[in-house]
Amino acid sequence: YLDYETVAARVPIYEGTRSDQQVPFQFSLHIQRFPGGPLSHVSFIHKEQTDPRRTFAKALVDACGDRGSVIVYFKDFEAGRND
Repeated sequence: YLDYETVAARVPIYEGTRSDQQVPFQFSLHIQRFPGGPLSHVSFIHKEQTDPRRTFAKALVDACGDRGSVIVYFKDFEAGRND
């Protein structure tokens, strides 16, 4: 179960972004390894005053691993941030 938090600046603050672009800086991931099993929690927050996209993406890939399903509340939003 995955949720993103983003920031959107009127004036772009990171190179390669545009006005009002939703830039992810935080995620919360609850992992359930089998149906009915317990949840474990992994989270990430980028606290530096730098572009969070690369460290966010690496932390997310590391946390998700290479198999399983991802469940989100608003698929289009998270998929759009991934793009």
